[in-house]
Amino acid sequence: MSRFFGHLKHLNSFFEADLLLYTMGKTGSNSLSYSLEEQGLTVGCKHYFGGDQQHFFYNKKKSFRGNVNKILTRSLLKKKNQRLKVVTLVRDPIARNISMTFFLLDKVIYKVLEKIPNGQLAGKYLSLNEIIERGFIEVINQEGPLTYFDQEFKDVLEVDIFQYPFDKKKGYTIIQKGKIDILILKLEKLAELNEIIQSFLNLNSFKLLTANSGNKYWYADLYKNFKNYFKPTEAYLNKMYSSKYATHFYTSEEIVKFRAHWNKE
Repeated sequence: MSRFFGHLKHLNSFFEADLLLYTMGKTGSNSLSYSLEEQGLTVGCKHYFGGDQQHFFYNKKKSFRGNVNKILTRSLLKKKNQRLKVVTLVRDPIARNISMTFFLLDKVIYKVLEKIPNGQLAGKYLSLNEIIERGFIEVINQEGPLTYFDQEFKDVLEVDIFQYPFDKKKGYTIIQKGKIDILILKLEKLAELNEIIQSFLNLNSFKLLTANSGNKYWYADLYKNFKNYFKPTEAYLNKMYSSKYATHFYTSEEIVKFRAHWNKE
């Protein structure tokens, strides 16, 4: 029982902070959290209350703990008297999935080589880029960004993000529902949104600082080489960029640029 109450206290701590930074992984949350903490704010950072995607890999099994977390979180929110400030981010889904692949690169490569002894397929040794590509497609949950707001915000906060318009040109929107204020930021526009963040959080000033980036990690060169190498299929591009997620947050011009980028045009 003490373990249960400890877990409940841990969940509640996210709502006692000055704001909740509630966003999928690899969308710039580290830099934003670091920047906000430099302003003296306490930031509750959470990727998945639901837990169904907590391992980031393909997993068709529903998480019992995730379902319990959703129920507990909704209960805690209903008891909260003060307004809750929530900040979340969106990102080009393919760029996000590639970034997640490299964040988990050792596990991704291990899972691929488990199925391909010695990295050899049909008598041919796979290159490192080919191994990473297989892991990207077969191991990483490609639908993670596409289903995130339904599985998390809709189920946990009981807010259907897609029922609210998003300003694709400016790259942000603010949603107010009940006791919750939500600021949605587009990562590709984040550097232009200092004043919006400042106003939303009632700060005297705000400047985005860089906490980390892919080019600082040990895999920086591999990451750069893979992005130059990788050319997705037309079917994959259609799936990602015709999705409800992509069309809600990105203009048709942005989507054309994303497709051209990955097609190496």
